[in-house]
Amino acid sequence: MEKQKQLIDEMEKDNAFLSKYLHYKRIDKWKAWLDFCRRIGRKPIPTFRWQVVFRYAAAILLLPACMLAVYFILLKAPDDTRQTLAEIRQGTSQAVLILSNGEEVALNAETAEKVAVSESGTATVNNDRISYHNNESVATEQYNTIVTQRGGEYRIELDDGTQVHLNAASQLKYPVAFTGVERTVYLQGEAYFEIAPDSTRPFYVVTDEIKVRQYGTRFNVYAYQNEPATEVILVKGSIGIIIAGEERLLMPGQLAEWNTESHRLEVKNVDVEAYVAWNDGRFHFDNKSLKEIMDVLSRWYNIDIEFIADDVQSLHFTGSFDRYDTIEPIIQAICHSSNMKAEIKNHKLYIFKL
Repeated sequence: MEKQKQLIDEMEKDNAFLSKYLHYKRIDKWKAWLDFCRRIGRKPIPTFRWQVVFRYAAAILLLPACMLAVYFILLKAPDDTRQTLAEIRQGTSQAVLILSNGEEVALNAETAEKVAVSESGTATVNNDRISYHNNESVATEQYNTIVTQRGGEYRIELDDGTQVHLNAASQLKYPVAFTGVERTVYLQGEAYFEIAPDSTRPFYVVTDEIKVRQYGTRFNVYAYQNEPATEVILVKGSIGIIIAGEERLLMPGQLAEWNTESHRLEVKNVDVEAYVAWNDGRFHFDNKSLKEIMDVLSRWYNIDIEFIADDVQSLHFTGSFDRYDTIEPIIQAICHSSNMKAEIKNHKLYIFKL
């Protein structure tokens, strides 16, 4: 009777009971069973510890599920940061004019019609273009520079009547008036040229890698920095590509591609439309890799693009689209034809496989 009373008293003590309970929980029941069988000389019946299997299987399955969930949580932003493809608008006619004294003038729909571009020279601004004319009084070459950001383009009529269409993320440096025996401009990025004929004064376009010479012609120059190649496509007339003092002539329909890494020049016949369609308001992709296409779209629509799966960058596509439409029809066509999906968060486009 006394022992029972002592037992009851001990059990009523919470700490003692809890200690014994925790001790019990620490017992490995499977190990105890094996030890018992070994003591009585009985071989344990093979059994499978499904509890352990389920535990680890659940952990294995849960890991990728959690990773996938985290990815979509990060990708799926709140309503105030998410956008639809239709909201990614095309580029517009906008640029910055940098005068020879360093002063900057924004070129857009609100810019005044007349702009003083040098001490004695003026230019006329009309919506999407700036025109230099009647600058005979400019005695020395004073240079202006027009810069377009991503999502911008601009047209320039130079002093001699030459027409230049400057693409997005590009810049052109040129004199307010051509006063010498040569007409020379400096390009970074992409521009389409229609050169005013002048048999006495050759026209030069100078890039970081090459020099293009012509007398009266139409051609496109693609010379973005950090790109693997500089490209010149001749539409009409005749031009020469000058590298290290040597000149290579091009015929209409030919592309001159200067590899900036191997320093080799390749000339080949191509479909001109694929290289100059942007000048007429269209994208024309002819068997272009997805990375090349996205580089073009990134500049024009002013949007960063990230590939979740790197292997999709090498996929090639062909198609023609309206350059002044939103990005939506282009991305939809690409995704539908290649089992991919696009999501936008914080003005960044994510491309991934389904």
